[in-house]
Amino acid sequence: MMSVSQSVRAAVDTTLAAIEPPDKDAAAAKLAQKYADALDEAKAIERAADKVLERVIRGGVDGVSDDLGEVERADLLDEVKALRNKLVARAALVAIGQRLEAVLNDLGATPSARAKQAPKGQPVAAPIAHNPLHRVRSS
Repeated sequence: MMSVSQSVRAAVDTTLAAIEPPDKDAAAAKLAQKYADALDEAKAIERAADKVLERVIRGGVDGVSDDLGEVERADLLDEVKALRNKLVARAALVAIGQRLEAVLNDLGATPSARAKQAPKGQPVAAPIAHNPLHRVRSS
């Protein structure tokens, strides 16, 4: 059983292995992996920005003064850049997350896609709780 904190890429890889997409869907599967990589990168940037923010908070507002030295100014600039990256990462999560879901739908790897593929009148099984992608989405 995989950890809920696993990477999106690991979850997508596990899902793709489980559904075994045909060779004709190789490009879509590769695209899903690229989107997952982008989401993981955005999460890493967010964690880095959180660390910078914690450092600024620990220093307190009083720790920032008009007479900053060159090193302090460079550190503050790095902190601001990291926070900007955090905003960019959030936007990526929204945009790329939607694209990843669309590709997974096309591959038949989501509950709604499976419902469309099910014979009429037959119920579609709910997502399996131990499905790694389901666990990542739920966290």
